[in-house]
Amino acid sequence: HRGYAGLERYLEDNRKLFEKYRNAAGPLGVPVIPTVLPGYNDRGIRGRFNHAMPRRMRPEAPEGSFFAKGLEELALPLATQNALRMLFITSWNEWNEDTAIEPLAVSTATSTDSSPEGDRYTQGFPYEGYGLTYLRVLQDHVVAVAGRLVSPNATAVADVRLFLTREGRQEASAVSDSAGWFRFSRGEVSPGEYSLTNEEGVVLVESLRVKAKSVATELGDVKRP
Repeated sequence: HRGYAGLERYLEDNRKLFEKYRNAAGPLGVPVIPTVLPGYNDRGIRGRFNHAMPRRMRPEAPEGSFFAKGLEELALPLATQNALRMLFITSWNEWNEDTAIEPLAVSTATSTDSSPEGDRYTQGFPYEGYGLTYLRVLQDHVVAVAGRLVSPNATAVADVRLFLTREGRQEASAVSDSAGWFRFSRGEVSPGEYSLTNEEGVVLVESLRVKAKSVATELGDVKRP
């Protein structure tokens, strides 16, 4: 699965493999949880030639495009088919296999490394300080609506159940956490117009739009009456 040409094969091979597992485990009531990764390169510690999977689908594609495509075509379609509605992200904070998605200081992309050849580790693929790119890609693919519930004096309000309501029907619910944050899963709501209400039916946001895939709706601070 090395290089740009190998990325499409990786997604297709893994889709077939997960479907094989699901067909075998499903009748037994065992969920199969798909996984996705942002890229892979362990040449800095193992030096194997075929172990460089770039983080971009093509040279001109944006940073994180392989991760986004893996979510769209592999992990999310399979996650919606298991009872847990769960997916795994292959990501380690060791950094030496290039699967990290934690934020990095922003820097310009380069394919030059510190090896005598100048590209022994990168194999000519670009790497950059991507900032929050991967967390934003993940948020946009799994979160439909996010915000923070606060009191009139702007302090966080925890443990309040909120609803996305459309045409008088409560279609999804979420509970604010200890910092007031709430998130509605993209798997629970379809695109369209909603209002945000609490358990008493009080409207907190009159109108909000759940956008199509890959764009989360961020409400910011929402004041509780």
